[in-house]
Amino acid sequence: MPFLHYIKKTLHKGIKISTSTLLLLCVSCNSEESSVPNRRVYLEIDLRTDIELTIEGNAKTFTKGTTYDSELGYAGILVVRGLNDYDLYGNAFERFYAYDLCCAYEVDPNVRVGIKEGEVNVYAECPSCGTKYNIIYGNGNVEKGPGTRPLRRYETFHNDSYIVRVIN
Repeated sequence: MPFLHYIKKTLHKGIKISTSTLLLLCVSCNSEESSVPNRRVYLEIDLRTDIELTIEGNAKTFTKGTTYDSELGYAGILVVRGLNDYDLYGNAFERFYAYDLCCAYEVDPNVRVGIKEGEVNVYAECPSCGTKYNIIYGNGNVEKGPGTRPLRRYETFHNDSYIVRVIN
């Protein structure tokens, strides 16, 4: 929000900014959308059976559903146990991130980004084009390679139970 603060401050000083300039600035600040087609996603993960996701930095790929009503996006789902966040009292809470397995550069459901399961996973890499995506912090942005757009990200919900839900 520093950008909006700057605009307000500028306007208070009496400097005029045209509507088209303001619109151009706001549009250019948005992060780029993934090129992977948006498909329905619903996945339930039980942390009592998928125990690798209880450890920070671990990740797991899902190409088959876990329940009868599972929907796995365009090419399958990559779920990452991110680094813990802490509240004001020092209590840790778990972060989970989910991405479509489809490389945003290749945009082919048969070309899936890969990870080394059971290890700390900072990156997912496309076996075809070599694009590396940062997955540990929840953005799926390109770190290196020919790709320019991020992985498609999905919402995760975890309410102090053993179930993590991934939806879009």
